[in-house]
Amino acid sequence: MVKIHFNCVNFEKGNNTPDQAGLSKKLTSIVLRTGIAMVIALLGFAVPAQCQVYVGGPLTTDATYSPANNPYIVTQDLLVAQDITLTILPGVEMLFESGTSLICNGTLIAQGSAGQKISFLAKSQFSFPGQWNGIVFDETKTNIGDDTTYIGGSVLSETVIENASYSITLARNSSLLIENNRIEQCSFGVYIMESGNNIIRNNIFTGCDFGIYIVNGYWNPGNIIYGNTLSGCSDVGIFINSVANQSNHNYIMGNYFFYNKIGLHIGNYSNNGPADNEISGNFFVRNKDAIKLFQQSNNITNNYFAVNGSGITCWQSDYNTITRNLFSRTLTNAITLAAGSSYNNITYNGISFNKGGVWIKPDSLRNSLYNSFINNTVYKNTDFSFQILNAPQGPVQFNNIGINGIYQSFKNLSDTLVHAEYNYWGTIAETAIDSIIFDLYDQPGKGEALYKPILNQILSTPPVPPPDHVIKQRIGNALVVSWDQEEITDINGYNVHFGAFDNIVFEHTIHNGMNTSVNLGPLPVEDTIAITSLDVLANGAKDQTDGYESDYSFAILAPYAGPDTAICFNSSYSIINATAFNYVSLSWSTSGDGLFSDTHILNPVYNPGPQDFANGFVNLFLNTESNGLQLKDRAIVTFHAAPVVYAGSDTTITIDTTLWLVNATASGNASLKWTTSGDGIFSSDSLCNPVYHPGPGDITAGTAILSLTGFSACGAATATIRLKMDPGYRIVGKVHSGGVLAVNSRLNLYQGQPGKVKQVRNDVIVADGNFEIKALLSGTYYLHAIPDKRDASGYLPTYYFNDIHWENAYKLEISANTYDVDVDLARISVHLPKGAGLIRGYCSSSPGTTDVCSDVTVFLYDKQIKNILDWDFVRNGNDFRFTDLPYGEYMLVGEKAGSPIFTSGLISLSPSHPETEDIVLVCSPAGYKFSVPDYTEPYNIDNIKMFPNPVSDLLNIVGLPGKGENSVCLTSSQGKVYNYFSGSDGIENICISLGAIPSGLYIIEVCEGGTCLLRQKVVKY
Repeated sequence: MVKIHFNCVNFEKGNNTPDQAGLSKKLTSIVLRTGIAMVIALLGFAVPAQCQVYVGGPLTTDATYSPANNPYIVTQDLLVAQDITLTILPGVEMLFESGTSLICNGTLIAQGSAGQKISFLAKSQFSFPGQWNGIVFDETKTNIGDDTTYIGGSVLSETVIENASYSITLARNSSLLIENNRIEQCSFGVYIMESGNNIIRNNIFTGCDFGIYIVNGYWNPGNIIYGNTLSGCSDVGIFINSVANQSNHNYIMGNYFFYNKIGLHIGNYSNNGPADNEISGNFFVRNKDAIKLFQQSNNITNNYFAVNGSGITCWQSDYNTITRNLFSRTLTNAITLAAGSSYNNITYNGISFNKGGVWIKPDSLRNSLYNSFINNTVYKNTDFSFQILNAPQGPVQFNNIGINGIYQSFKNLSDTLVHAEYNYWGTIAETAIDSIIFDLYDQPGKGEALYKPILNQILSTPPVPPPDHVIKQRIGNALVVSWDQEEITDINGYNVHFGAFDNIVFEHTIHNGMNTSVNLGPLPVEDTIAITSLDVLANGAKDQTDGYESDYSFAILAPYAGPDTAICFNSSYSIINATAFNYVSLSWSTSGDGLFSDTHILNPVYNPGPQDFANGFVNLFLNTESNGLQLKDRAIVTFHAAPVVYAGSDTTITIDTTLWLVNATASGNASLKWTTSGDGIFSSDSLCNPVYHPGPGDITAGTAILSLTGFSACGAATATIRLKMDPGYRIVGKVHSGGVLAVNSRLNLYQGQPGKVKQVRNDVIVADGNFEIKALLSGTYYLHAIPDKRDASGYLPTYYFNDIHWENAYKLEISANTYDVDVDLARISVHLPKGAGLIRGYCSSSPGTTDVCSDVTVFLYDKQIKNILDWDFVRNGNDFRFTDLPYGEYMLVGEKAGSPIFTSGLISLSPSHPETEDIVLVCSPAGYKFSVPDYTEPYNIDNIKMFPNPVSDLLNIVGLPGKGENSVCLTSSQGKVYNYFSGSDGIENICISLGAIPSGLYIIEVCEGGTCLLRQKVVKY
């Protein structure tokens, strides 16, 4: 059986349709007349069905268009009359005949969805702009909530509009929500005429002459335009064509302007009052001109400009605020102030990698004056930072202006002074700054650029400058990127960007901390990589436009000369790891006198010369030219002889100790290895001076051979040391305090060696007064007992045999076990009454000393150093103190085994000076000493007399200290100050004349240096 499908054609004009039943009968008659022959002719064929609904004219009742009836063909203007609602469901396709429109005076609800757009298209099969007249909203509104979401009324959302002349027209007091639409190939995307307070958001405008056009001559304020993408507009992305305050207070935020002739155009070549537009958070990329301003008082903030022909151009446009924007890679100038654009405030902008930074110029009739530039960062612009043809200007101050152009990049081409003080110029050398600036000193008749005072470091308040010298190199199988450390006080690390890049963001970003290099693994060298600097305020939101993250500094592909390396003396060096790409020329050079086998190949052989070997190193440079850039990398080659090692002299230790191999040395080695013939272990077998811990087998054998081997490319060398383990001897004895054992005492044992005394035991606790010290080698020893001040009060630290100083002590000669070694602690002979005095000090190790001050006995003596009054023992750098002392004069005496006795100066305690603190026990390579701070008894100001008072002329001041610079000043009751300077050392009496000053009450101050000795009232009559 053959199925035959016929086209279903519906006609609608307003709400009037042909008789459907009559049409059905007519079609049935046609089928019957064709008969069997037609069925046979159509056998095996299926004719696709397509329902077409023709619409046009005025709607007189509410209507709903459904995708089931697609397409709707508009044959004449379709009018949604006042009080009529047309609802267009998701997925509806409307095709417009040439010259037709959809005109809404009532309510149009066209809400598609992301998956089912509503299409408004030209019926013609050939697509070009202007084939139909678009959608017109006339005196219709959208009802929206406080959160700007749709509640009711007209709305245009999730639609596709193509090939119209005026895609959307907002006429006569319409306020619409237009969102999430795609508008393509038109003359005008949204045409606003006598309508304000529209919300136009998240739409895509592509291939139109004008994306959004606000018409001149109508009152169109308060439009909110945000989140839209405007690309490929042959004239302007957004044009606010306004004069006389007609279109103002518009909000243009978060839009994307790509590849337009002009991104944003405000005004129409005449400055007619304030616009007060807010232009914030937009992205302008690859437009011929990003923004053109012909109206005043716009606020332009947090916008991102990249790779535009020009950035912001102000033409007769005053009082604009341009702040916290990023201008990058502009082909001409980032900011142009022209034809009478004055009083603009340009602050906190990042202006980098552009051809020109800021250009200020007049036209034939109008000058651009009094613009201010504060807290901007103007870096790495290839032509100039500032080019000023008009002056006077406002201040150009507190900016970072660095590394712009090649020579004379800050140009004052006017005939008037420009104030450019307090900037950082990338250098503090005045000769270098002079070469940056072009002014009257370079061409008479020009104005001066006054740049002093200069700032000596990068300012942290303006935007972060981009990092410098960013290069990428192929090193082995890895792509390594490196750059210079930023000299910024609030630097907080770097971001590394790579992967796909849309001129705004990269596909991948990693935070690299404070590291100035990163290994990106096998990433291709052709990949685009950029580095940005961050300061402490960066939080991941708007950082680049806020100035908390720098502009992208793109990595340049640089040659790699190979790793720094070491070779043996009298050897050649084969360069096998160098890499270079995309170069037009390549050459090698050297800092020395050697020769390359070929200077123009990537991997030659270098034959060092005699001077190279004499210097011990040589620098090899790989030089390339690529894209007009001269690039260079360096490898350092050092020369080494065969390794030389020394393990130390044979030595003996006791069985319970370890050996620190402190005397071992090595040179010329790349690595080291210790080994042992026994079973002990090293604290590290790859260090030159480890500690060896003998094992049980070593102790049983009594000996072990320790071997040190050094390795390098030039060979290996080994040295050995024989270690003997001795069971050792012991000392047994007691510590006495009077007739009893001195419990809780401590012992220090020192060994006398040629020219020095070495401590071999410390803080041996003698809990019950009995002690035993084991595992001692034969030799000469000093035994020092330190009593516990609580358990042995009144006793002193004492050496065996019964002396408080080591130099007078008995020397224990140990060659066998020694018993009955009794230490009798010396007594304190004088006991002081309690007082209010205090003597306190602390330890300090001077440079060159490796040990802290330790094991020092500090004795407190009378001033004749006859009687010991008290003592304190210093351990491991702690403080010492003597409290509750009666007033009087004292001396400190220091005792340490191996060091000569040392004393302090005289220390006086009195009611006016009861405490002496900050005494320093100095430990230095030359020995120990005390450093006591100076003290001078204060002068008694009661000795100073002043007379007569009241006084008519001469005033006498007597009883001054007679030293230092004396001065006298009088202050009247009205605050006027009269200064009198009356001499220096030796002046004790002063007479000053007050006859010339008015009568009245004064305050007199008599001072010595910076200290006020006398302050009181004096009456002059």
